Amino acid sequence: MQRGFCHELLTRTLDPSLVKSMHVTLYTRPGCHLCDDMKESLARIRLRRPFEMQEIDISTDRTLERRFGRDIPVLFVDGAEVARHRIDDGALFYALSGGRTA
Repeated sequence: MQRGFCHELLTRTLDPSLVKSMHVTLYTRPGCHLCDDMKESLARIRLRRPFEMQEIDISTDRTLERRFGRDIPVLFVDGAEVARHRIDDGALFYALSGGRTA
């Protein structure tokens, strides 16, 4: 059986010294099951595609609370929004490789 391009991208081992480090910001709140799902996806992809990550709890900031409300999780890569609510592993890997989704 022939394997697809996405499978190859997800299983390829990358040399961290050759890859620009991406910065990921995840806006979340306690008790958000979609946030937990996205964190699990990020953890899986991080094993193959290193990145720096900052998790921000919007419930501690009124401005962020007004901006996002219940419209979370929201994922930014290098300052650009790439996903709200859900993202599959293939799209996440693509976003962390310089592509954009959202």
